[in-house]
Formats: sequence, C-alpha cells, structure tokens
Amino acid sequence: MPNIRKLTSEEIRVIERRIKGQRKLIEEEYDALLGDYSDGDYGEAELSEGENRITVRNRLKAAANRRNLSLDFKRTKGNILRFRVISKSNGEARDLQEVDTPTPAPRSGRPKKKV
Repeated sequence: MPNIRKLTSEEIRVIERRIKGQRKLIEEEYDALLGDYSDGDYGEAELSEGENRITVRNRLKAAANRRNLSLDFKRTKGNILRFRVISKSNGEARDLQEVDTPTPAPRSGRPKKKV
C-alpha cells in the first residue's frame, strides 16, 4: 500500500510556480514591444549585433498575430526593419484570398488508360 500525504501550501506554491522557458520569455518580450501599437501605426526595429533579420521579423509577426494584427514590412537595407501595423478585421490585411479560377481546358495528347 502506498504512503499518501497531503501537500502543504508551500509545496503547492513551488509546484504551481513553474519556471518559464526561454521561448515563452522571448514571446512575452515581443508581445510587450508591440503592446503600444495599434492599427495604422508604423514602427522601426533596429537589429542588435548577432540578431538574425528573418528571426526578428518572424517573432514580430507572431506577436502581432497573437494581438489579431498583421504587419506589412517595407523593404529596407542594413539592420533596420520597418513595418506598418494593420488590423486583421480591417480587411486591409493581405491574407490569401480564395479566387474562383476557371477549370483548365483539357490537355491534348494521348488519353489515360482506364483500368
């Protein structure tokens, strides 16, 4: 038979207060950076030494997505990223649109063998 005991309130606090992982900390940092931005605002991010342009861009896009926003990045050179904040509900966000494409004409050539 196993020994069972009730945990103290101190032991419960230690269990419930888990340490956040590095990914979660970075996520919260980028969420805080975009916290002041709203629809129509422009922003500029200057990359620090050793930061990857694509990584920072993807993290900013993910943070905007969590706030139901979209970022339209402008072309820049060097270590600067410029972007415009767009609300997804605004309709200006460039999501993939479904387009009714006509069915293509049948291809010429030898027909497929029917089995």
